[in-house]
Amino acid sequence: MKHCIYSLVFAWGLILHASAEPDFRNAYWGWTHAQVKAVEPAEFIGESDIVIVYHDQILDETGRIYYSFNQNGLYKVQISFNQLNDPKAFIPFREKLEEQLRQKYGEPLEDDDLWTNMEFFYKPQNHWQALLLKHVRFKTSWQSKNTRIELLLGNALVEGSNKLLLYIKYTPINSNLFKL
Repeated sequence: MKHCIYSLVFAWGLILHASAEPDFRNAYWGWTHAQVKAVEPAEFIGESDIVIVYHDQILDETGRIYYSFNQNGLYKVQISFNQLNDPKAFIPFREKLEEQLRQKYGEPLEDDDLWTNMEFFYKPQNHWQALLLKHVRFKTSWQSKNTRIELLLGNALVEGSNKLLLYIKYTPINSNLFKL
């Protein structure tokens, strides 16, 4: 009887997921490592108890995809594009990513350029310098049925030196289900 109940619960879960659009690529919030690994087509890099890392080409650039887990399963996905060699390449690539995300999710809920120093504000050709100097951070966000999507570009201190960071972060809208 117990086995029958587990089978019914499992089958009901499959039916629910079969009719719903995935939360990220082919995966759903709350999934296990094994479930994500079974559906992710990108090149596997490695894993630990809390993260699985993949490598993929996205719009002709190399991205690292980080699937993050806690005791409730998958709760965050981040795609990082920090392999760009030229600081001037970050803003145009961010604009390409933003266009793709707009096509998929529509107009953003938030489109926030946070300027802390206006020296380069009216000089778009020098915005990359503003990024290097931590004078600006770009953030755009969308929402799908179950997921918040954030595109971020900024400068942070990483291992003792300033580094440009460009990433897309996917998190569940109902994040209370996935907190530690």
